[in-house]
Amino acid sequence: VELANLSGICLQTSLPFCRLVPLTLSKFSLAEFCISFESGSPVQVVCHTLDAFDRSALDACSIGILSREPLAALRCRELLDKYLVRRLGASPTYAVLHALLRVLADQLVSFHNSTYFDCKSL
Repeated sequence: VELANLSGICLQTSLPFCRLVPLTLSKFSLAEFCISFESGSPVQVVCHTLDAFDRSALDACSIGILSREPLAALRCRELLDKYLVRRLGASPTYAVLHALLRVLADQLVSFHNSTYFDCKSL
């Protein structure tokens, strides 16, 4: 369980389960962020879209975000660092990055499935 930003706050000592496990401080590292290789996973959906954007191919054709081969972990980390982590300002937590990826992926899949956002109709 990640309890981000609780050190030194009374909330940390007031939650009973926080006293049951030793406090382990960890700092966010994109190198340690687990990249899923499932084509429909949030990280792959977002990374395929960012990859198409990075190659200026997002408006050119349908990118098939759910049916493509998974991107390599190194490429995903490069894209996440370039377009998300650096732009967030402060170093995110793993939970925040996972939540952001889930929301983005859900929206991107909705756009992908919509006829209004098809490259041919735009």
